Amino acid sequence: TLDGQPTHTPSCVAVGTGSGVQGFGFNLLVIDDPVRGMAAARSPVQRENAWQWFTGDMLGRVGDLYKPIQNVEGFEFLDLVLAEFGARYETAGAIYGGRQVWILARLPQQSFDAGEGDRVDSYAMFSNCHDGSGAAFCHPTTVRTVCANTFRIASHDQKRGISIRHTGALKAKVKAAQESLGLAVESIKEFSAASETMATTKLEPTQYFTDVLDQILEVTAAQSLLGSNVLAAAVAVTQSAIDAKEKFYRKEIERRKNVLADIMDRYEGERCGVDGMRGTAWAAFNAITEHADHQTLSRRLGDEETKRSRRFESAMTGDGDHMKQVAYQLATGQQAV
Repeated sequence: TLDGQPTHTPSCVAVGTGSGVQGFGFNLLVIDDPVRGMAAARSPVQRENAWQWFTGDMLGRVGDLYKPIQNVEGFEFLDLVLAEFGARYETAGAIYGGRQVWILARLPQQSFDAGEGDRVDSYAMFSNCHDGSGAAFCHPTTVRTVCANTFRIASHDQKRGISIRHTGALKAKVKAAQESLGLAVESIKEFSAASETMATTKLEPTQYFTDVLDQILEVTAAQSLLGSNVLAAAVAVTQSAIDAKEKFYRKEIERRKNVLADIMDRYEGERCGVDGMRGTAWAAFNAITEHADHQTLSRRLGDEETKRSRRFESAMTGDGDHMKQVAYQLATGQQAV
């Protein structure tokens, strides 16, 4: 945006710490290295200057109605919203050094058994950004106890969750939030019914896994059979471009092979054989969710805290969540999104 008005062309403005941003607003603000070097990081004066610049000049760009949602407000909000569902807090945490926080409240009334010894617990998860990168959100999720697989229910349907903008009073949104979460809790019942159906539906796992990976990976099963050289020659003209594409496709073909092997190993494991479930859509679906949540094939950059944060984010709202949503749609015979 420019002078508070939307522009027709996306733009990026880069400034240094302390620089002016008059005349500009933003939809996304990225702060990278706000202090220059170790000496500045250790200086109370320079740290305070950087903080004043961020909270004044930069957060001042988000508009007059912006209001940070403090962690304690998140708990107070959930106290009011979740009371009728018999919820109780189970755990909470933060990722990316506290820039995003989350609270997990168990919904015991909505938990269910998908089979003998196959308990699925239901939760409401509240997440909140402290860096201005998005709204707070509350949505239902489930955890299969035997393997700690998570599944965020109905992530493609924003009506089955609560999106909370950083504007206005949080408590004033309780009634609307209760209505929205009520719809979300109903979707847990739908997932429970779907799990019962999947547990009695026979499914050939190899084709199912192939169909899921075709939806989410860069290379389909049919393309991988052609080989990286054929694929590269079909999309590139110059030899240098062909070489680069061939390297890309070779890597993606190998990645697909490794992902499929990991999923198959989990499918053949003890956790996907509980109560004789192997051979069903429920077993195949849980092999996918277990891979998405617990696989170690992906290479994540950064320090250990950043890696753990990215892994958590992937499982709940990122690539891992997308894989699980596609797997659920295909396992229940719906159109994948």
